[in-house]
Amino acid sequence: MERRAAALAKPHQEVREAGTTGVVTVSVAGGRRYAVQLEHVRRVLRNTGLSRLPASAGELVGLIIVKGEAVPVADLGAVLGVSGPDVTRPLVVVLDDGSSPLGLLVDEVIETMQLPADDVRGRDQVGTQGTFVELGIGPDGVVLLDCDLLLADVRLNGTAGAPPPATRPAHHP
Repeated sequence: MERRAAALAKPHQEVREAGTTGVVTVSVAGGRRYAVQLEHVRRVLRNTGLSRLPASAGELVGLIIVKGEAVPVADLGAVLGVSGPDVTRPLVVVLDDGSSPLGLLVDEVIETMQLPADDVRGRDQVGTQGTFVELGIGPDGVVLLDCDLLLADVRLNGTAGAPPPATRPAHHP
């Protein structure tokens, strides 16, 4: 009994099997399902209103403030080319790689699960052109997205026209 109590008292840790990727499955544009890697998901927020960006790219629809930080928000359906931008989507999935967060407007968060690597087929194996951010197709047609490419896309992260981080001038007060 003491051993069980000690095990239950330990902080929760993600159980991850070898050869799997933790993913969050979301839907946009008429129920199309996509998965983003759980390791990149900082949080999921209700879309309570965006600060609109005048003259921004079609996919980039606004900014939200997350813990005092301005985070660019893109419509996932527009990024993937399956719909036009829709600022009324109810949820924002905030992705982060430690340096450049990005919010994605989605219609629904369906589930969090472990996706076995063997269950993901490459784009060439499913006969689709796909978009630049697709890693492959999972079970039941869920499209696995490459969060590293989404986060690095200068059209979405607000750094268009800025020099790469290594060459930005240092700020001196």
